[in-house]
Amino acid sequence: GYESVSTIAPVRQLNMVFTDQPPGPDRYQYRVHLETIAGQSIFSQVEEVYCVRQGDLLVFPNPVAAGERLSLIAGDQGAVQTMLFDALGRLQRTGIADGTIINIDTSGLRPGVYLLRVQTKSGSLTTRRIVVL
Repeated sequence: GYESVSTIAPVRQLNMVFTDQPPGPDRYQYRVHLETIAGQSIFSQVEEVYCVRQGDLLVFPNPVAAGERLSLIAGDQGAVQTMLFDALGRLQRTGIADGTIINIDTSGLRPGVYLLRVQTKSGSLTTRRIVVL
């Protein structure tokens, strides 16, 4: 479901800015709900916003169903190297990517716990536990 962030009534201009409380690191979805004078409801398309702390990364969904994509957002860290290890420490997936959203293929992975290691160009290493269903 959706929660109301802001209500403006009556609307007197065509351009508006809505602000939410300072969000924590996560994925957020927003949409606008307009009600006309006649009582008709109009909804905008859903817009997604990703908030990542500087120097951190966001991995979702977690848990992920095998075969679905695992998404990684590394913020402004530039190109990153990804390494996905199974519970026995065996390398299952590796890649180098540079982009806003990095997708990791989970097809063929068995259900269980995995470790995702992400190394940035600066050499910092971050590890996240991933559960594959």
